[in-house]
Amino acid sequence: MDSKGNIYLAQASAFYTVRKIDHNTGVLNTVVGNATQGYSGDGGPAIAAQLNEPRGIAFDSKDNLYIADYWNNCIRRVDAVTGIITTVAGDGTKLNGYTGNGGPAKDALLSNPFELAFDAADNLYFTDFSNNCIRRIDAVTGIITNVAGSDPPGWAGFTGDGGLAVDARLYAPMSLLIDNEGDLIFSDFVNHRIRKISAQTGIINTIAGNGDEGTAGDGGLAIDAEIAYPRNIALDGCGNLYITSGINNQTSPYIRKVDKLTGIITKIAGNGLLNYSGDGGTPLSAGMNPEGLIFDQQGNMLIADGYNYRIRKVTMPPHEPLITKVEAGCPSSTVTFNMEAICNVNSVTWNFGDPESGDNNISMAQNPTHNFSKPGAYIITATIPGGTGAISSQTTVVIRNCDAPIIDDRELWVPNAFTPNQDGLNDVFRAIGSDQFSYFEMSIYNRFGQRIFYTRSISKAWDGTFNAHPCTPGAYHYQIKYQKEASPLKIKSGSIMLIK
Repeated sequence: MDSKGNIYLAQASAFYTVRKIDHNTGVLNTVVGNATQGYSGDGGPAIAAQLNEPRGIAFDSKDNLYIADYWNNCIRRVDAVTGIITTVAGDGTKLNGYTGNGGPAKDALLSNPFELAFDAADNLYFTDFSNNCIRRIDAVTGIITNVAGSDPPGWAGFTGDGGLAVDARLYAPMSLLIDNEGDLIFSDFVNHRIRKISAQTGIINTIAGNGDEGTAGDGGLAIDAEIAYPRNIALDGCGNLYITSGINNQTSPYIRKVDKLTGIITKIAGNGLLNYSGDGGTPLSAGMNPEGLIFDQQGNMLIADGYNYRIRKVTMPPHEPLITKVEAGCPSSTVTFNMEAICNVNSVTWNFGDPESGDNNISMAQNPTHNFSKPGAYIITATIPGGTGAISSQTTVVIRNCDAPIIDDRELWVPNAFTPNQDGLNDVFRAIGSDQFSYFEMSIYNRFGQRIFYTRSISKAWDGTFNAHPCTPGAYHYQIKYQKEASPLKIKSGSIMLIK
């Protein structure tokens, strides 16, 4: 997918092209390849070139398109401005091989490059499938080096976890990506594992798969689970890892998710049957042959359903937004709100629970500010859209009257919550203090600053109603004024939670 949200797909067999689905119109067009198998076209329009089973595709920061030209044993580049195609690594006129490390990538020999990924500095990484290694092309110098897989090339196996990736053995590395920390994650296809290389240390470790072919282990740690020939991998907006598995349309056609926080693996799509079924139903009821996998700008999962010759979409539910805790403020002071852990969404709508502020009561900013003009307890709501329905999260901000002196006195104790559910326990809100006060009054306000309860008797309690109707659960604001003979007037205020 390019920066504009356009979807690109490589048609490896029969058509030998790269095609584009326009983000705005949904129109499908061929952008690379003349639909004949071969190697030609460098220096000319990409649409007139020949490819030989294009596999992985990736975009650099300038939206130039790079293609793993699998059977041509090379990597090709299509200029984003001119549409001209050139070869940047390998020699499409030669057979496969393994040479060139430390020199220009154009002079190197590759053996079935499969998948591509760029890091933040535009260095290009690719899986050299039949050489059982991963290689890197420097963005500035164009020099190619090996970053994973031990010499001599072609030695397949599984070794090296806990050590340097360049000393490890891989077995047909297939898909790869760079995560937000710059670490490289790849599918070690025949080893039935997903492995990660630290950007800081170069150390390699397995993060999913125990090396056994199979599907057991859901609900447990991914590192203890069986994975059958992991093909493609992708990350969602939260950093959760998704894995497609299966080989040659024969075994274990599932998509599984590894939770970033817990490391737990679960199946999220595929019913284990190699057919085409399930559209309109749950992802787990669908028959499929998942190969490619990406997430679009709305956080939806797009699946290249290989032998069904389709691109399928799973509308992913957005994760619940988390609002950063906001402390009480004073009227007319600016309160800033922040959203944490937004995943799979690109918009949020805030309602500050302050209708008197007019149009300012609603904001579409991710981290907005708002001025509350009156004291009160305001319920703040953040809502994010989703194809399966909007999800909201709430918090409460208490705006207190900062002009009045607030004195916390041990002569008066005020609880911070009560539960008016008529179970005989903590059913009312009552201040507890001396009955020797010469003056006492207590007011309760709702989030709109409206007074909903008032008493001048310390023995009288609020039962959680207003005008004989139960109040909604949430935060309310209290203000208590009290005085003893020959002592100054004292004021105590704060928030009270009504819980049901």
